[in-house]
Amino acid sequence: MDSPEEKFVDGYPPSQIASALDSLEQRLTTISDTNRHILLNTSQTRHSVDSRIIANIILRRLEVLNPEVARHFYTKRDVVSDLELRMIRSTTSKLLNDIPSFIAVSYCWHYSNWPLAPSATPIVPGWEISRPMMDAVLGARNHPDEGVWLDKLCIDQEDEADKTTHIASMDTIYRSARRMVILLEDVQLTKEEEEAALAYRAFYADMSKKVEHMGLDEKRKVMKGYFPEREKAYIASGRGSVISEAKSFAMKLLTARWFSRAWCAHESRMHPHRRIDNPLVFCFGSSGVVLSFEFRFIYYLAQYLSENEPGPSNGTLVTAMNDPNPTTITQLYWRLIRLMPGANNNDSLLQHMVHVFSFGCLKKGDLICIALNTAGIPLSYDGHDVGSTEEMIWMASLLGLAAGDLIPLVMTGSKLTLSESNKSFTSWAIHPTQGMVDETVPNPLPNSITAVTREYIELDLMVFTAQPQKPSQVALETAMALIKEHDLVSVARDLLAAADDSVQSVVRLVLGETAALGAAMSVSRTNTDKFLETTLALAIDAGLDWTLALPLVMAQSTREYQHGVIDGTTSLSIEDHLKAAARSILRHFNISSPTEQQLKNMISFLAILLDPRLPMLTTGPRRLPLPSFLGGAAFTPSISNRSYIAIPVVLAHIPALHERAWIIEPFDPTAPPEDPESHFPGPEYTDALRRKAMDVELEDVVPVLDTDYDDRRQPMPRVEKAAWRLRRKNVLFGCPEWDGQEILGRRRAGADENGFLVSKKQRVYGSEDYRWGDIWKAVKMRELDAEREGEMTG
Repeated sequence: MDSPEEKFVDGYPPSQIASALDSLEQRLTTISDTNRHILLNTSQTRHSVDSRIIANIILRRLEVLNPEVARHFYTKRDVVSDLELRMIRSTTSKLLNDIPSFIAVSYCWHYSNWPLAPSATPIVPGWEISRPMMDAVLGARNHPDEGVWLDKLCIDQEDEADKTTHIASMDTIYRSARRMVILLEDVQLTKEEEEAALAYRAFYADMSKKVEHMGLDEKRKVMKGYFPEREKAYIASGRGSVISEAKSFAMKLLTARWFSRAWCAHESRMHPHRRIDNPLVFCFGSSGVVLSFEFRFIYYLAQYLSENEPGPSNGTLVTAMNDPNPTTITQLYWRLIRLMPGANNNDSLLQHMVHVFSFGCLKKGDLICIALNTAGIPLSYDGHDVGSTEEMIWMASLLGLAAGDLIPLVMTGSKLTLSESNKSFTSWAIHPTQGMVDETVPNPLPNSITAVTREYIELDLMVFTAQPQKPSQVALETAMALIKEHDLVSVARDLLAAADDSVQSVVRLVLGETAALGAAMSVSRTNTDKFLETTLALAIDAGLDWTLALPLVMAQSTREYQHGVIDGTTSLSIEDHLKAAARSILRHFNISSPTEQQLKNMISFLAILLDPRLPMLTTGPRRLPLPSFLGGAAFTPSISNRSYIAIPVVLAHIPALHERAWIIEPFDPTAPPEDPESHFPGPEYTDALRRKAMDVELEDVVPVLDTDYDDRRQPMPRVEKAAWRLRRKNVLFGCPEWDGQEILGRRRAGADENGFLVSKKQRVYGSEDYRWGDIWKAVKMRELDAEREGEMTG
């Protein structure tokens, strides 16, 4: 069902319905309650008693976090019992009010500003589906008694209560259909495109039969080469034009209006795409005959063609993925992925929102309804229009938190810009990057989050008074000597070269490498030198106990990534290098005769530091001193010398791969908006340089620097509902996962012990991070000004 985009008079006159259906030898009937229950029973469990209990819990939590927003939501009761289910049926059916199964039609309503294909002749004027398409739909039934559900006819468009009940049941209806048929009435293929479409459909059918009983590895091998082999045979037979038209067919099909509409995406995501009775896609052939293609064939063809299309450069990848107007096969394939039902039922609500917010929809509020349905959250939305994508994302973040999902607190992306009371501000909430949202992260301490507004989130924080530290000079010199003695840079390079392509490409992306392989390896060595020196020196500063414990900590806190294990094995030469280097490090810690376990742990420690995936956590680590019961130390990127590191107590337990460290500063919400240029060095820096004032510290003349310089922080507020601004989020790794409940139990709120305290009900507002590139550019410009003035004076 596609949402209206222009004024449209709903409903057909009864005489028109009867006339059109009579011409098709069909009738519209209401099925019995018993039959309705049987047809929809498989999906009814999503709105069962248990789901209503869950809905009430979520709604009560939402009322605590934000009562204003909560009033727009209500529990999704079992609407199936109130549903008057109507079906289009054959007039020849001998059954009274029962059907064995039904087909659900997914299509776009007709509007004057939407051009139809030449063959899309209407049944009667104003009818929403053309006669050829309706004939094809009826022909797709597997039994003369099978019903057809089509929203424009099967919902009483003049009855608001009936429409409301059906819209609330839309997920159940599409999930219960035996098959979904998709009508593309704006697509008519040329003769050449039709020939290519039918040829590749045959390729796919033959391939499917060939791999049906094969194992997974065998399937992959056959599927990788099957289409190229068939294409080669076509070209050899002089029919190469068929191959060249395949992309034209795919482009025409995938740019049809249906693929861009939010409610169509909802219907596709709610219907199970089974191997048997896979959804059928209908379009017009060159002569006006309706052609049908299985959805899985379209999906596979798009994937295949995208692999042979030059992809966007690394710098434009995210932009290309998020483009609401895709123009390449690759982009259309990414959009196609978002039309598939979720393979993982544990996807975050924000992931479901990301899947649909690039689709067209008249009312943004409908996207919230769609995301709630596809995520299986048993709440309904009253349709209050949110007005903007940003508002919709913020509301989805709030809903996710109310449902016990912590992803809104750790996901990657830029902060939202929102408006309230005629003012714009930066929110604490994040605009997720397409494809960067993860599975749900359960919240073990829901009461630790006490309020969620557009401007701030109120929650309990673990705040560290220490700042991240660079390596000591002694440790750095020791690390450099060890690296040189055992040629560890070469070992790191060999491990990168031995890693699979996906690891290599991601590492190069993280390190900013865009050159060819040979040049990239050279750049990588330079970066690896510095990274390895820094991480080894920081570990030496952290001490022996921390170093020996790191392998177990990383195994637990990075989980499936398992840093330090490359394809499960390493060569003997690499093992010898690591063993010799491990003994040298242990001797540095005055362990000349290590135990077998100590040596094993130190070898594993080195494997972690040399793992080419480690820079994926951070390319510029610093050491944050921690109390011993929290692990003694952790690594995190450098922050500003005006900031504190804090971790929401609800995030204490999550894996290190998430950005759980919040970089915050004391904040006055009533203060004027921040001027980013106030962070740049002023004229006094030029004056100091011109006067060659050696006693002037850089911290005294440059407002913001990183923590390699002296501390310039404001005193930490230690009261409830203290206000902070959130600059950015960092990863924090090298320390165990913590038990938030235990931390709350053993730490009295506000008590500072060993550089760590718990602050209750802290309000964290959104703000932009410092413009570090502009700050350092301004520093250099001031230095150049001083040099020029010195030359003029001289």
